Amino acid sequence: MSLRIGLARTPLELDAVFRIRHEVFVEEEGLLSPTPSGRFVDRFDAFPGVANVFATVEGQVVGSMRFMEYSEAGASPDDYYDFSAFIKEAERPGAHSQLIIRKDYRGLPGLTFSMIAMGYMWCIQRGLTHLTGAANPAVVPLFAKAGWELLGEEFHDEKLGAPVQPITLDLSNLNLPLQDFISKQQIDHVFSDFTRAHYAAGESLCRIGDPAEEVFVMVDGEVMVTDHADKELARVKSGELVGEVALLTEAARTANLTAVTDCWLMVLTRDEFNKQLRERPEVAQALLRHLAQRAVADSKRSKD
Repeated sequence: MSLRIGLARTPLELDAVFRIRHEVFVEEEGLLSPTPSGRFVDRFDAFPGVANVFATVEGQVVGSMRFMEYSEAGASPDDYYDFSAFIKEAERPGAHSQLIIRKDYRGLPGLTFSMIAMGYMWCIQRGLTHLTGAANPAVVPLFAKAGWELLGEEFHDEKLGAPVQPITLDLSNLNLPLQDFISKQQIDHVFSDFTRAHYAAGESLCRIGDPAEEVFVMVDGEVMVTDHADKELARVKSGELVGEVALLTEAARTANLTAVTDCWLMVLTRDEFNKQLRERPEVAQALLRHLAQRAVADSKRSKD
């Protein structure tokens, strides 16, 4: 089961986020009234400084979460609670809202954690120092594990018809597992800020003959490269690039890639990969070094 976490950038991706909000809030939870469009959107979706993290399983959107910078118009949690005193103390405040996961996928290991962690990455990259949130009390223990603190008492919101717990986070107080996740996602590599993919041990990333539409950068874990006879050719570990040759030659995959352990990878589409090569000379230089090192290693291995 291929789990992918990314930022919604295209109109189709944003539309999918708005649709799943409606599906969960209206159809599954019955918290809000249905809209004619079958989408749930509010005014904050039109503001700059807003990011929607979304998760897909086998290409189907199963969850999303919104993060934003505070602006002169405030942020979405302000619709439920007065955070002004907290905001005055924050160096660069932000907020999160709209945590959505389809019921069928709420027990999927790593899904909620991965969406939240990627949102924190976005916040840290934007220079945000603190976050506010108006959370469902049922998920407050999950946020507490990450370092969130309660602000005020739980209350019943009439508009939602549901309980709400105001919470706040000093991003410098993220707990160690999240800091470790974020540091691994921001590995010292020329590629950054792209879709993340998770593969469980034993899962196939691609097979020989598959169309080559993506290149992978290992963040955490290990991938085995095998040939037609499933003979092991190499192991790909953290910080290494794999799958780029097929993209450069515009050919089908020439090797099988299989997760040896649970793996997190950064994923670049063909268009993203080519854009990096065109616009950032340091990327092209790093790629050439990588290919040269691989050629030397392959030559040495063939002589052994």
